[in-house]
Amino acid sequence: MLRAAVYFHMRSSFLLCHYALLLSYSGVCLSGDTLKAGEKVSENGSTLVSVGQIFELGFFSPPGNSTIYLGIWYHGVEPQTVVWVANRDNPVIDSMGVFQIAEDGNLKVLDNDGRDYWSSELEGSSTSNRTVKLMDSGNLVLIDYQSNLNLWQSFEHPTDTFLPGMKMDSNLELTSWRSSSDPGSGDFTFKQGPTGGSNYIISRNPGQLYWESGITSEINSEAISGWVVYLLTNFTTKTNQPKIPFSDYDNTRLLMNSTGHIQVAKRIDSSNEWSLQWEEPKNLCKIYNFCGNFSSCNAYNRYICKCLPGFTPKSPDIYGGYFRNDQGCVRRPATCGESTYFINLMQMKVSNPSTKLLVNETECRSECRKLCPRCQAYSYVPADRSSSYTCWLWTQDLTTLEEQYQHSGGNLSIRVDTSSIELTPRTCELCGTNIIPYPLSTGPNCGDPMYSGFNCDYTTAQVRFVMQGRKYRVAAINPTEMKFFINTENSYCNNNISRARNEQIDVSYPYILSKECYGEDEIGVTWRPPPEPTCRNPIDCRGWANSTCNVKKGNRCLCNTNYEWNSSIFSCTLQHQEDTPLSGTKEPLPTTEGHSKISLSLILVITLISIIFLVCTIISVYLWRKKMARKQDGGRIQRIRGRFYDSERQVKDLIDLEGLEEKDTEGIGVPYFDFESILEATANFSDANKLGRGGYGPVYKGMFPGGQAIAVKRLSSVSSQGLKEFKNEVVLIAKLQHRNLVRLRDFGLARIFGSKETEANTERVVGTYGYMSPEYALDGLFSIKSDVFSFGVVLLEIISGKKNTGFYQSKQISSLLGYAWRLWTENKLMDLMDPSLRETCSENQFIRCAHISLLCVQDEPGDRPTMSNVVTMLDNETTTLPIPKQPTFFMKRALSSTASSSSKPEIGVQFDTTYGEGR
Repeated sequence: MLRAAVYFHMRSSFLLCHYALLLSYSGVCLSGDTLKAGEKVSENGSTLVSVGQIFELGFFSPPGNSTIYLGIWYHGVEPQTVVWVANRDNPVIDSMGVFQIAEDGNLKVLDNDGRDYWSSELEGSSTSNRTVKLMDSGNLVLIDYQSNLNLWQSFEHPTDTFLPGMKMDSNLELTSWRSSSDPGSGDFTFKQGPTGGSNYIISRNPGQLYWESGITSEINSEAISGWVVYLLTNFTTKTNQPKIPFSDYDNTRLLMNSTGHIQVAKRIDSSNEWSLQWEEPKNLCKIYNFCGNFSSCNAYNRYICKCLPGFTPKSPDIYGGYFRNDQGCVRRPATCGESTYFINLMQMKVSNPSTKLLVNETECRSECRKLCPRCQAYSYVPADRSSSYTCWLWTQDLTTLEEQYQHSGGNLSIRVDTSSIELTPRTCELCGTNIIPYPLSTGPNCGDPMYSGFNCDYTTAQVRFVMQGRKYRVAAINPTEMKFFINTENSYCNNNISRARNEQIDVSYPYILSKECYGEDEIGVTWRPPPEPTCRNPIDCRGWANSTCNVKKGNRCLCNTNYEWNSSIFSCTLQHQEDTPLSGTKEPLPTTEGHSKISLSLILVITLISIIFLVCTIISVYLWRKKMARKQDGGRIQRIRGRFYDSERQVKDLIDLEGLEEKDTEGIGVPYFDFESILEATANFSDANKLGRGGYGPVYKGMFPGGQAIAVKRLSSVSSQGLKEFKNEVVLIAKLQHRNLVRLRDFGLARIFGSKETEANTERVVGTYGYMSPEYALDGLFSIKSDVFSFGVVLLEIISGKKNTGFYQSKQISSLLGYAWRLWTENKLMDLMDPSLRETCSENQFIRCAHISLLCVQDEPGDRPTMSNVVTMLDNETTTLPIPKQPTFFMKRALSSTASSSSKPEIGVQFDTTYGEGR
């Protein structure tokens, strides 16, 4: 890239001579590093370039994105590396962007029509004495030349990138992009932690802790790299590491990535490549409480999440105690008493304890027993000069547990109950969190000697399998499938698997090598069911019921008479009793050849006759039902009788009369009431029982004998919404399979339109204002996203206890949507909560529901999620939620509350709807 600073100091004639070359080489028109009052940087290619040609400011569009942003990027580096964006959440669309010092003295991003997209938001002042300059550090500075003061600088308002010269304090934070092609504010934020110093955190919207550094305690010690702290504190923090020259930080940037990683990268000299120097979280186990409560995380395992011994997964998606999500584990039924004991886990990372004591180890264990069942675990560390405590107790759920913790992990003693761990008399001791199931053996005093080959490294709590003199790390053990996985060198799995099995890895009986690799370096090994347990004397068989030690037959606890060995449950069980001859006979009764032939012929004849009779019966019934159906086709409704039928055919008969398609009547299985029963329940539709009025007509309260209350919606003869719409609602209610459903709230309206309408619009709009999407209410456009809008309104009503229709907060806000949006923008969503929910509703769950509601009611249908996405977002709290856009606020109040229609000639759509309260 030609250096712009050289050209700006040359004669104008020389500049003109090279103007075409400059444009053809760089594609932009450089305008120096300073912008004065009256000058502009526009989208037509003009930019600012720092004097050393390190950084460049101008308008850009990310790859795959047509919107326009003002940003700062590394000059001459490809691909373009953006470090700061001004209007990240308000891009310029379908217009020309302009950057300038406005008349009030603020830096602003405008379009050709003068619309404001971003501002430095300073107090107004004269523009004549202000200039803006792009520094070689990447800092954009607004300077007042009269006072020689920096009025504003981009280093104090970063986006996702931290550059040398910045200082990360409590007032500064980095927010990720939404994606690699969308600079908008994303889900992850990096900032200084609550304890200050070298404590830094990554939070995930809405305010959930995602990662934390600088955790240092008597049990765990993990601090962020010293040279990274040196960068974040603007080279002011003293570290134990050798001092690094400032120049080593040139072309270095710290990025809060949209994937949730905080990264430090350095550009390699004389190239455009970036080298990753540091990154957190390094693996999934570094994410805060990734595996959930009472579960340990091991990034080196096949399934990294595993329940602690004595606990079971909440999720059914398990594999021998391993699982794949953050639901965590729960304690198996346990009591406090003699059956309570403690499992010692080594090199464990764990959350901070709730209680600290200065006692010896015996007293520490005793204190935890006294606090049972509240005490979950304890840890004892001998006293030294650096510690004031020796005993730590956890009375809360154990979170953020990590095995093989390399940063000074401590020992943790977990409280369990003997009944909660399935043990046999010869089950080996636990190896950390690893249960060694019988018959696998880690030594001569446990397991079955035939299943040896395992050992436990108690310093690292790691299980290993020994083959051919080599030790292989055991990644997982699944006793249900009698299978374990070992880590091998990549070459084993990269080579032909049969060759690896036959030549490189050799296992012998009772082990069998798997026929395939798992991942790049894992091989499965299964073991055969074990025989009876071994013994050396009768005492060894006491724990094995119904067995006796037999030294002559292989030194094993052989099952007693009438018992047999069941290898699946490791127990002697009663033998299966076969049918025996009658008493007094030693052999079966004799039969003759003729008798066998007669019996066989008789069976064949009876079978053939039965088949013929069955076929004739089926044909007769079919013909009779077909004849009766033709006779009864004209009067089916009159023959519908009975007070209560749980029958699919009765509802089908009713809706078939108007010619609905077959697919509309599938799967209907709801209760059915005849008209006489409804008349009796509502006192002949008495006005005293009227609850209100909807688009189809009035709604009545009814009471069946026995006290069962019902709500009845009656189609009015003056309603402009016809039988077809009414039946659509009946079908939808039936399809929902919910016996207590009263309100349908305008869902599924798109399904009723006939052949005269297209897929995208309709000649008639039906529904209830306040619940209809804006494109449907105003333009007659409908899609699956119309129902998403209605769902969002209903969800807001449920969590707020307020109705969208009839809502009035102020002259500026006349709808529930407007009120919810204002609270969102003011970060006051908790003010929306229904008071009746405050005692039972979690704040995070409420905010998530409100967030999803606002996503559903966005103005543009394309911005709304699908209902399948809504279900995923409601069901999975780890799903990342996008930022909602402002909804359309409108409320029709001028029209009547009865069913009516209005014509809108300018759009050619006839309104046929109710403007009163939702049904």
